[in-house]
Amino acid sequence: MFASILNSGTNGVNIPFDSFNAADVRKTVRLRNINFNGVDTGANGIRITGGAVIAAGTVLVEDCLIDGNFAGSARGISDERTGGGELYVSNTTVRNTGTFGIDISPAVAGQRIDAAFDNIRVQNTNNIGIFVGNNGRVMINRSVITGNVQIGLGVSGLQAASQVNISNSVVSNNGLGIGNLGGTVTLRVSNNDISFNNTAIGSSNSSVSGGMDRVGHIEMHNAQCTMPEHVIADSPSRPRRSFPPRRPGAPTESRADALLLRSADRWASRPSARAPRVS
Repeated sequence: MFASILNSGTNGVNIPFDSFNAADVRKTVRLRNINFNGVDTGANGIRITGGAVIAAGTVLVEDCLIDGNFAGSARGISDERTGGGELYVSNTTVRNTGTFGIDISPAVAGQRIDAAFDNIRVQNTNNIGIFVGNNGRVMINRSVITGNVQIGLGVSGLQAASQVNISNSVVSNNGLGIGNLGGTVTLRVSNNDISFNNTAIGSSNSSVSGGMDRVGHIEMHNAQCTMPEHVIADSPSRPRRSFPPRRPGAPTESRADALLLRSADRWASRPSARAPRVS
C-alpha cells in the first residue's frame, strides 16, 4: 500500500540536515511506500540539503514511485548536501523529470556522498537519468536506466574525483548510454546489457573499464577504454558470446589473432541479406 504526496509546484519531501538536532545520534531519514506525484509541475520529488549541523547523515528510500517533476530544478531525487553522507535507494521508480532522475552533486566539492542503488528504474528524463559528480561514490545493481533523452548514466569529476560501479543492469534507449563527462572519473561496468542507445559508452577523458558486458556502439574521445579480453562489443542482433581469460604465459599476439579469427568466422557465416544492427 502506498501513501501519496502531491507535490504540484513544489518539492515532495525536503530533508534539511541543518534543521536536525545536533545531538541526533541516528542521523537517519527513512522513506518507504510513498507515491510522489508532481503532476508535471513538481520541482523535486526528494531534496536533500545541509550538512553543517548534521554531517554524514543517512537517507533510505524504499519501494517508492517518483513521477512528474518538470518545474524548477526538475529532479526526482536531488542530493546536494554540504557535509557528505549516505543515500540508499531500492525497489524504486523515478520517471518523467525535466533534468535529472537522480542527482548526486555535493554542494561542496570534496564532501563525499556514498550511494547504493538496487533494483531501481530511472526512465524518461529530458536530460540525464542518473548524474554523479563532485566526489560521489555510487554502486548501481539490478537496475534499468532507459528512455533518457541525453544520457542514461553520466559521471563528472571536474571539481572532485567521482567513482561509479554499475553491474547486472540494463542501459537502453538513451541518447548516450553511459558517459564519462570529464575530470577525474572512474567508471566500472560489469555484466550489463547496454543496447539500443544512440551511443553506448562515451568518454571525454579518463577511462572506462568493464567486463562481460553486451555493448553496442562505443565512442571514445582522447580517452582510454579498458575492456578485458573476454568482453564482446557486438551488435544486439547477434548471440552473446564470451571467451575465457587468456592462459598465464600465453603471448598477447596469439590471443588477439584468435579473437580476430573468431570474429571473421562469425562475419563469414552471417546471412548475406541481413546487415548487423548497431545500437
